[in-house]
Amino acid sequence: LDDRSSITASTASGNGGNIDLQMNNVLVLRNGSRIDVKSSGTGNGGNITIDSPTIVGLENSDIIANAVQGNGGNIQINTQGIFGLVNRPQLTPESDITASSQFGLSGTVAITNPEVE
Repeated sequence: LDDRSSITASTASGNGGNIDLQMNNVLVLRNGSRIDVKSSGTGNGGNITIDSPTIVGLENSDIIANAVQGNGGNIQINTQGIFGLVNRPQLTPESDITASSQFGLSGTVAITNPEVE
């Protein structure tokens, strides 16, 4: 994803949608790109699952599962390497992974690195 591109599943009133990405190659997010599931109203944020050998986030690109009044969504990442993206409690000018809520409970971020032989 490049130049503010996005994969989004959001809603203004219900629960955010879910995104499931199964990658055979590297996943690169650049120049303000996003993978984003959110609820702007009372619903919960959606869930994101990413399976990719390598994930790179550069130049304020984000993976987001946020909500306003409901609970934040959950993010599950399975990868051998993740570069540039940092799990943070809220969005920053850097490249972030966040599953937060303004008024509800935060979601979870789980990053699994399988052992390589």
